[in-house]
Amino acid sequence: MKKLRFELFASVVVVMFALVACSSDDPEIENIDQLYGSWITKHMKMTTLSGGAVIVERDVESTDEGYLKITFGENGSIMAEELGENNLWKTFSKGTYAVKGNKIRTITVDVDDPDDPDEDEMTIEQLTPYILVLSTYGEIEGDSWEDVPVKLTIEFGRATK
Repeated sequence: MKKLRFELFASVVVVMFALVACSSDDPEIENIDQLYGSWITKHMKMTTLSGGAVIVERDVESTDEGYLKITFGENGSIMAEELGENNLWKTFSKGTYAVKGNKIRTITVDVDDPDDPDEDEMTIEQLTPYILVLSTYGEIEGDSWEDVPVKLTIEFGRATK
């Protein structure tokens, strides 16, 4: 499993970690066309898998490192952008995605390192015309040598022009 470090919390959406096996029991997302378009991070929550203790929970503001815009194209393309100089969006990752059941599987590359693709999977927890909630599982480095298994949940709001 890839490691999730707190300082890289922002890029976890696209550069996800730890694949979760897709099951035939996964519920289908009937309104998947609502996924298409751009989404802005609004809220992040990370909990431990053993006991469910909250490690981090916070709203994401435009000045935060975790403030991202993710765009899902109807053609299966995905792009992640961060707010840069002069409040202009700058692409840092792009690739493709596929939806099966309530899972989104992505293959993305960092635009500065296109030779190292990442394959990841996220679960669609909620999808409405204005809210998208995704989750994934992974590990962070604990205080000791042992890694801590975690669940990361990110809420997005629909981006406005």
